Amino acid sequence: LSSDPKRGEEISGPDPLNPRINLGENSGLQYTFVDTNVFDGIEYTYSITSYDVGLRTFSVEYVDEDSNGVYEADTTWSESNPDHFIGPDTLTYYDLDDSLNVQANPTRGFPSLECPRGTTQADNNFVTVIPGYFASNITFPEDDDAGSFFVDYGGNTGTGDISYIIADTDSLTDEVLKFEIQADLGATAVEGMAADNPLLYVYEIDDSLSQTPVEIDTIYAVGDLDSTQIDSLMDLPGADSSNAQIQIPKYIIISELNEVSDLLAGIRYQFENLPETIAGAGDDAFIESVDFSIDSLVFAYYEINLKYFNSNEYKRRLNFDYKIEFSTDLGLDTALSTTFPQCTLPALPFKITNMSTGKKVQLSHADWGAESDQGNNDPSLGMMDCIWTRNEELTFTELFEVSGEDTYVSSFKLRLDYDVETILPFLPDWESGKTYEIEDGVYYKAMIWEAVSSSQGVAPSATDEDNPWILEFPWDEGDSVIIHLEKFFVDGDSWVVDMSKLGKPHEVTQDELEQVTVVPNPYIVHSLFNETPNNRKLRFTHLPQQCRISIYTITGELVTSFEYDERYEGNAWWNLRSGNNQNGNEVSPGLYIFLIETDDLQQIGKFAIVR
Repeated sequence: LSSDPKRGEEISGPDPLNPRINLGENSGLQYTFVDTNVFDGIEYTYSITSYDVGLRTFSVEYVDEDSNGVYEADTTWSESNPDHFIGPDTLTYYDLDDSLNVQANPTRGFPSLECPRGTTQADNNFVTVIPGYFASNITFPEDDDAGSFFVDYGGNTGTGDISYIIADTDSLTDEVLKFEIQADLGATAVEGMAADNPLLYVYEIDDSLSQTPVEIDTIYAVGDLDSTQIDSLMDLPGADSSNAQIQIPKYIIISELNEVSDLLAGIRYQFENLPETIAGAGDDAFIESVDFSIDSLVFAYYEINLKYFNSNEYKRRLNFDYKIEFSTDLGLDTALSTTFPQCTLPALPFKITNMSTGKKVQLSHADWGAESDQGNNDPSLGMMDCIWTRNEELTFTELFEVSGEDTYVSSFKLRLDYDVETILPFLPDWESGKTYEIEDGVYYKAMIWEAVSSSQGVAPSATDEDNPWILEFPWDEGDSVIIHLEKFFVDGDSWVVDMSKLGKPHEVTQDELEQVTVVPNPYIVHSLFNETPNNRKLRFTHLPQQCRISIYTITGELVTSFEYDERYEGNAWWNLRSGNNQNGNEVSPGLYIFLIETDDLQQIGKFAIVR
């Protein structure tokens, strides 16, 4: 098939040509699998397979369109086959039981195919592993704390998650690697933020300070290049220009974001960027964190929701933080526009600044009330009262540089709410027939009001200069909030990774030595624990890198003793045989003592063998 036509069909549910085969859910490609239901020392085998939706051909129906008794063939092609591929004369595929199935029926097209499952270690989709533990005196940065391993030296913009897994300890190195994002500047990008089509380049450097590439792949003479070529080359990660030459480092790997990488020096990594496109992007908030400079007893009752204005603005990759500064009086800022034209532009008790550009954000006010949107009319909650009511939507309008020109952009929508009932649990509602005195407080149209003079029957209003009420807010003058948004990785974001930190040894402690255990314990002969009649074995786990293991009978007679020396592994097998190098007779059932010795430390334990 060519790459242009789309099949338009999901790969999910029962196979239509063989319903006994379930093709699973259409969740996309999954690049990792973590089996958490395993036991130490037990051998596990995994085989991976995948399905193709297959290619249907066509169906033929004979119709008499003119009702003249003449029937003509009407061919209908399957949507899964947009290029009208007919198929081979013979179809060959494998059934679930791995038996070969051959059919000669080209008009059916290809059925949904299952890739052959692996059967030996030579197959790429087949692996046999035994779970265990690393040596107790080596350390690895935690998988969920990759920030201590992927070190940001340059003040990166992107805030996506970074993770890694150790896939092959035999391939670990002591190299210092640099990871760097290369991304394009989109046509609608703001403030020169290049975040489109990001790729991650990895190359070796000499150290974390100079970050000079260790190996150069290509050298270009500047005199042989035009300005466009020079700019393109210098945009590559690690490119350097000196002595009329441009040097490009040798890239070890170039990988996509949001995917598990190929094997790199024993690890696989994944950089999770914000998704390129998502359903309903304009309706999703991407707040990473909020810093409150507000009374600690009050800030917990705030709810801040910031979402993209629409999906087009989402695609601009708006990597910003915003600061909200509060006032106890109206008038710190004025709305740019309001929903109802009969209202004057409302004064606002806060102003908002873009922390990256330093520019004040212009705000448009939607006067639909505290719990309402357009179409849900409820004047009792502040709809059309011509003032800002908590939780009413505010639209950001910002002046950005887009393609070299200053452009006004509607960037985000903000809702700022606070829980009045929790902050002031006994605040009474305003009553029209009640007399109020100075400093009396009431709840009216979803807001808090305080009397500044005596009144009866005068409803609170912020638009009437002679009104005896003023708005009260649950913040103090000068309080502020900083909203940190999740951000896309941008061109130039980089990290330095010192691979020598993986499995770095330290001096063994007694606490670590006390972690040594025997599995299984008790060992039951014929338990099928990785054994055959001629090969029985149990395992010591949580061992340090180097130690001596000695096994004694309960009466103190030495059974066997052997040295253990591994760089990363903390697991040693014993074949249940006595003598030097475990080449004697198989031991009898009973209780046994083990002694682990390393440096000046010892650990004694016991285990049982049951027949």
